[in-house]
Amino acid sequence: MSTKSYENKDVEQAKTRVSKENNLIESELSATSMNATTSKHRSTIDDAIDSVMDWVKELNENDEEKHESVKKKKKESYSYQPNISVPKYYQDGCEVDAFRRNCRGETQLHITCTKGLELYAGVLLLEYVMNPNIKDNAGWTPLHEAVRLGRVDWVEMFVDYHANIDVPGYEYETPLYLAVKCGHFDVAEELIYYGADKNCINKYGENLESLNPEKWSELSKIPSGESTLPMLINSEHGFCSRDTNYLYFSNVSIDKTVVKQFISRFRFKLVEHIVNGDFSKVTHIIVPETENQTCDVNFDCLSGIANGLFINTVKCVTDSLQKDKLCMDDKTYLVKGTTRFPICAGLRNSRISISLGFPKLFDGISIHISGDKGWEQFSLQQLKQLVVNFGAQLLTRMPKPHTCPTNIIPFHCRNNKDMYRVSTIVLYTTDSDRLVKYNLEHLKTFHISWFMDNVQNYRIE
Repeated sequence: MSTKSYENKDVEQAKTRVSKENNLIESELSATSMNATTSKHRSTIDDAIDSVMDWVKELNENDEEKHESVKKKKKESYSYQPNISVPKYYQDGCEVDAFRRNCRGETQLHITCTKGLELYAGVLLLEYVMNPNIKDNAGWTPLHEAVRLGRVDWVEMFVDYHANIDVPGYEYETPLYLAVKCGHFDVAEELIYYGADKNCINKYGENLESLNPEKWSELSKIPSGESTLPMLINSEHGFCSRDTNYLYFSNVSIDKTVVKQFISRFRFKLVEHIVNGDFSKVTHIIVPETENQTCDVNFDCLSGIANGLFINTVKCVTDSLQKDKLCMDDKTYLVKGTTRFPICAGLRNSRISISLGFPKLFDGISIHISGDKGWEQFSLQQLKQLVVNFGAQLLTRMPKPHTCPTNIIPFHCRNNKDMYRVSTIVLYTTDSDRLVKYNLEHLKTFHISWFMDNVQNYRIE
C-alpha cells in the first residue's frame, strides 16, 4: 500500500484510522498481559500485528522506531497476571466493551465468532483472559457457535485456549453432539481427534447414533485422541468472565482503611450488601481466619460454593498488601472445606465445574421444601434461596408423581444409577406422618440434611 494511491482527503481519513489503531494497540499493551498460548496462535496474532504495523509505517515512515518498540512490547508480554482490566476496542468504527453482553447474553467472543471475523480477532479477546466456556442465556458457548457454523479453524483455536471440548450447552448438547446434528462432519472428526466424548448424551438421553446412524457408524471408528478435560481439571485454570472482581466480606471485622487500600491496589470492587441472596455479582468471599482453613456452614459460604466463587480467609487481604502481591489464588489462603467437612473437594470442584461451563449441581431438578419452618440456623427463605442458587427449580406445591417429568436426565446424575432419572425431589425439614416419602425412579424424598451434605461436597449421592 502506498500513500500515493490516495486522494488528499483519503489520506487524512486513513491517518485518522491509523491513529485510532495505534492508540488501540498501545492501550491493549498497557492494560493486559498475554496468557500462555500455543506457538501457532502466537504466530497468528503476531502476523496480525505486523500487517497493521506495515500499514502504519507506510503512512508514518518517520515513526518506524516507535512502531517496532510497540511490536516488541506486544510479543514479550506473555506472562499471565490476574485481575487485569480489559480495554475497549473498536468494532465497526465504534468503541466496544469486550465484556459487555447483549440482550441474548452473548459476549463479544460469541459475536466475533458468529460474524465470521478473522481468527486473530478471537485470539485477541481470548488473550484478555476471557473465559472460552462462558455461556449466553441459552447455554451456548463460543465453541458451540464455531461448531454450528462449521468453522474448524475456530474450533482448533478454542481448544488451544483451554476450552472444555465437552461443555454442555442448551439441553446439554456438547460441541460434538451439535456437529453431528448440524451435519458438520469435518468438525466432528476434528473434535474426536481432540478427545471429545463419543458417548455424550443430551438432556433426554439421546446419543450420537440416534442423530445419524449411517454417518455415525463411520465417525465412531475414528480413533479418539486424548481428552483435554483431565488436564483442565488438574491445572485448575482461572478464567475471568468479566473485567472486574467483586469482593464481599462475610462476618469479618477488618479496618475500613485496609479494605480501601486493598480494593484500590488490586482493582476490586466492594459489595457491601447482598440483595435477596443474589451472589451473581460476587467473585470472592472473605471469611474469618480459622485454624484449619474452614468456613462456617452458613448461607454466604454455601452460596459461594453454589456459584463457584473463591472463598478466602481474611489473612489474604492483609498479606497481599504486605507482600504487594495478590494472594487470592494461593492455597495458603483458600478455604479447604466447611466446619462439617474440613477436608473435602467441594469448593474446588465447584470452581472448576463453573469455569468449565458445567451446569450447577442441581440443574435439571425441581425441588419442593416441605415444612413451614427452617432448619438449624437456616430460615425457610434461606433454604429456598439455596435451592435456587444451586440451580434447581423451586416448586411451591407438593409435586404429584404423574405430573413430574420421567424423561429427563439431570447433568450431575448421569453417572449415578440411583439418581439417573430423578427430575423431582422433595426435601423435608420436619418429619411428619402425613408426608409421603417417595422413592420412585423420577421422584424421591430426602431430609434437608441430605441436600446440605451434597452441596458441601458438590456431588449428588
